[in-house]
Amino acid sequence: MKNNTKKVHKIERCSQPKIENRGKPSQLKNVQLEPPDIWTNSPTCVRLVKFLCDMGRHNYLHQAGKHSNRVDNNRRLENDLDTKLRYEYAQEIVENMFDIQCESKRCFVFFFRSVDQDQVIYDFQEFFQNQDFILHLHLISPLLSKKFIEDLINILNSQNNIASAVDLLLESKDNPSEYSHIVQNCFIQKQLQTRLDEKTNKPNIQTVRNEFEDFIKDPQTNQLVYNFVVEIIRIFLSSKAYLPETDEIYEVVNEFQSIYQ
Repeated sequence: MKNNTKKVHKIERCSQPKIENRGKPSQLKNVQLEPPDIWTNSPTCVRLVKFLCDMGRHNYLHQAGKHSNRVDNNRRLENDLDTKLRYEYAQEIVENMFDIQCESKRCFVFFFRSVDQDQVIYDFQEFFQNQDFILHLHLISPLLSKKFIEDLINILNSQNNIASAVDLLLESKDNPSEYSHIVQNCFIQKQLQTRLDEKTNKPNIQTVRNEFEDFIKDPQTNQLVYNFVVEIIRIFLSSKAYLPETDEIYEVVNEFQSIYQ
């Protein structure tokens, strides 16, 4: 009889329901964690960084790799040399005309703050009533150059009159280095496109200055700057503007942090 009693007790113990989440706080499911207040958690900031990297980061990287086909290999080496010379040409312009020192050989970046530059703290409530603008600019301003932050303020305040913002960006200055990074970047893009057949990496700076003056007066330049400004405004106002996929977001964040931080 005793043996049967032990079996009954054993069966009862086995049939008892298992206690889940043993050792965890009883109210854990009710705890809500707020995401950290950083730019990578803001889709608007990530879109802006991606746009600025795509449009304003110019660099030539050596292409390594062994090619067995001699003809293809010679063609590749020739293309690499042409690309190298074009970027060295552009680097000379950036450093001597725009006073932007390259972080590394044949690499120059617009819009972003150099690690050697002091961060400027802004009270964006002085410039905007739009709380979204204030939040996004607060998050992303540590990454941006002082000159470009001031451009952003003017652009966002001119969202209802974009033409006036463009006119202000293209307003005549005493020196090319005083122009907006947007204008400088558009000029470099054009230089890289039009120097495809030139085999020189030492530009005549005075000649380039004359070309820059013509560039400022060119109606096509107005359209280039206009398109750039419109895209910036769309990024700040629209949740769909320049929206990268999740993989692209991680790529932008990792790439940016590895280069600029």
